Amino acid sequence: MNSYEKKAKEKKKRKRRRIIKRIIALIILIGIIGCASVAGYAYYVIKNDAHEIDTATIYDQMSQRTVVYDDKGKEISTISVIGGNRTLLKYAEIPTTMRAAIVSIEDKTFFDHKGFNFKRMVGAVLEMLRGGGQISGTSTITQQLARNIYLEDVKSERSIKRKILEAYYTVQIEKSMSKEEILEAYLNTVYFGFDCYGISAAADNYFGKDAKDLDIAEAAALAALPQSPDVYALVKVTYDKDDTKLPIIENNSEFAYLYNGELTKGRRNTAIKLMAENEFISDVEKKEALEESEDLQKHIHIGGGITAQADTYYVDYTITKVTEDLMEKYGMDEASANRLVYNGGLKIYSCMNSSIQRKLAKQINKDSNYVDLQNIKYDKKKNILNQNGNVILRPYGTYLNKEGSFVLKKGEFTKDEEGNLIIKKGGRLALVDVSSDAGSSVDLQFRSMYTKKGNDLSIIESGSINIPYGYTSFNKQENCVVSAKLFEDYPDILVEDGDNYKVSSDYITLSQKVPQPQAAAVIIDNKNGEVKALSGGRDCTGRKLFNRAVNPRQPGSNIKPLAVYSTSLQESVELMKDGESKNQHQGYGDAFGQYMTAGSVINDAPVERGGKVWPKNSSGGYMGPITMRNALRYSVNTCAVKLYENLPQDYIVNNLKKLGITTVVEDGEYNDLNPAALALGGMTKGISPLELAAAYATFPNEGVYREPLLYDKVLNSDGEVILESDQKETRVYDEGVAFIMTDMLKGVVRTGTGTAANIGTQPVAGKTGTTSDQYDIWFTGFTPQYTMSLWEGSDVNIQLTSMSSAAASFWSHIMKNVCEGLPTGSFPSAPSNITYLGGEFYVRGTIDPALFTTTTTEPVSEETAAPAQ
Repeated sequence: MNSYEKKAKEKKKRKRRRIIKRIIALIILIGIIGCASVAGYAYYVIKNDAHEIDTATIYDQMSQRTVVYDDKGKEISTISVIGGNRTLLKYAEIPTTMRAAIVSIEDKTFFDHKGFNFKRMVGAVLEMLRGGGQISGTSTITQQLARNIYLEDVKSERSIKRKILEAYYTVQIEKSMSKEEILEAYLNTVYFGFDCYGISAAADNYFGKDAKDLDIAEAAALAALPQSPDVYALVKVTYDKDDTKLPIIENNSEFAYLYNGELTKGRRNTAIKLMAENEFISDVEKKEALEESEDLQKHIHIGGGITAQADTYYVDYTITKVTEDLMEKYGMDEASANRLVYNGGLKIYSCMNSSIQRKLAKQINKDSNYVDLQNIKYDKKKNILNQNGNVILRPYGTYLNKEGSFVLKKGEFTKDEEGNLIIKKGGRLALVDVSSDAGSSVDLQFRSMYTKKGNDLSIIESGSINIPYGYTSFNKQENCVVSAKLFEDYPDILVEDGDNYKVSSDYITLSQKVPQPQAAAVIIDNKNGEVKALSGGRDCTGRKLFNRAVNPRQPGSNIKPLAVYSTSLQESVELMKDGESKNQHQGYGDAFGQYMTAGSVINDAPVERGGKVWPKNSSGGYMGPITMRNALRYSVNTCAVKLYENLPQDYIVNNLKKLGITTVVEDGEYNDLNPAALALGGMTKGISPLELAAAYATFPNEGVYREPLLYDKVLNSDGEVILESDQKETRVYDEGVAFIMTDMLKGVVRTGTGTAANIGTQPVAGKTGTTSDQYDIWFTGFTPQYTMSLWEGSDVNIQLTSMSSAAASFWSHIMKNVCEGLPTGSFPSAPSNITYLGGEFYVRGTIDPALFTTTTTEPVSEETAAPAQ
């Protein structure tokens, strides 16, 4: 090679080196600019979107589930919003196996890194560059905690912005929290599927146990879930039990729980192996855990987080009472009180006895305890009519065909020039205005319907067509306009079917079928007024159901002991104590005496009022002169009305109020200030089983009314008492009056209208009640231990085939089970102011002893003291 060629070659090398240097310089410059841009963007994001955090209050960011306990301190239910089914545990309360499992599978370098696994982060960035803009999920436990707490709204988003914020919060967490505190917070926040937020809820809901009791296989199974909790959830719920390949764990009439654990078997086995590799467990423990993992289904036990149907009515009403009491005590508005109850991690210690509640629910759901419906009135279309001839229920087929589809028929609609569908008012569909600030809209609802199979009638109270909000409105004629845009945006909802429009079952929502008749009952502990069990209906599932136990119905003759009999005795005792008397009603052959007593004679004979004979007795006949005791024993209507007329009206009303009755209507055109309401129970609103039970419990409580208690105390998430039962007590009756009323009500059960209520193992006292047309039947009574009020009837006032003797029998079936195994008790003995004269008990001073030849002040037994008929 000559010198010229050498020079040329050297010149090319120098030129190539200059180009390489320039490229390197350019790359460095681009890197610097890129880093500056990234840093600038990160600064911008942190400055504008990040907020200051205080990790000392990290748990304040979380919703926690409220737990309801029974009277033995056993968890019976949890209350939470979405994301709130959580109970917080301390680090020491989380078993070592659970900590080891989650670290092994989620972040094995957790105790060594400073919040980030940079090797995994580089891999994530490279994956983003190859995959077109998204960063894969390879976060550390600290990063996941930052995301769960501070990035809840965007945590599923995979973007640079979210990663920057996540990194910022991760640094803050690592700076101010120990590794133990971070792991504790993570395990309290992470979602495990099946509505389980945090390890406590997961252990309870999946395995029916406390987190501290989790074994290695169970801990590994839970550790496998956070990667994709909804998909991997160990338990699934299905409403289509015929269309599933998963094993059924538990089954009921509405849905089934399915085992889904096979999906994560490989991942949980990996967790077990990693635990052994990291020396958290031994090889022997690994082998045993892997064997248990193969048959994890046997470990599944649906826990307390899933409310048992037997408890639903009690729990729901207790939550209502707690909310009301929070509002009253702390001046909260309803929204704030609800937020505290559903998000605040409260501990509510209820008065419910789980054993009694289950026994009550079992009998309430037993078909053989119910009577049939009769005299149902139909029109030509098979609509069911009320007593005024108005339609109250329509056949299921009025709306839905065998496939569950609804057909909007020609004549029920028109179409306008713009293609809008006009549904005419007054047709089968109820057009309900559901407009709000967001705009106008109309809900297309089905009116109440029924299904009937043989004698079994069920009501479907409501239903609707699911049209998205904003596509419907009213026109000037109050018809419903369904926008033409609906047919473009949602072509599958209203589909043309010849001259009609068809809506498939996919776009229809119906309330559940509710069998008729229904029943409700409340059981109260006599000694303290605690509600031990409460049931508001039968064969209904879900939460916030219509609770018949706390909603009033006409009480019929159940009101007589409260409004007229006990009130007559009490007024006389008060007059006697004040040294007064009054001219008792002496008309129609009555012999009331100077004071009203159980032995006062009332003439059961027809009386004309307003030109007609009223009232009439259910027997259709009259007994002539009988004592007050026998008038109550046989529930004689004429005598009850005469007692009402002998009392000051305001005295009756005030007495009922003292007994906790809140539903007496005193004003307006239709009120209760009349004998039909207050003597015979035909009240405007009625009385609830809860209020009747509490009122009747006053008799065995020796005349003291105790406000019924649903809960004992409520603790906040820090364990501080924020509510305690503050029971109001009111002396309503003299002890002697309470004793006599108890004895008279024993006679009702012994030989009167309530004989079917006898249970054999305990003495029973109580009163039957049947409303006009036999729409409602009652028995409210008590043993020495418990008072129970039981109502049976239909939700829409259809006549029953039996009167209140059937309710007394129903009551007996329940109380036999409730009192099973209890030692035979006795009612309070006669107080010192009771005298026994001529076969009857009196309060001293209300009867002249000279009227009787045989006297004693010692009360005798129930058997020998039975008054003459």
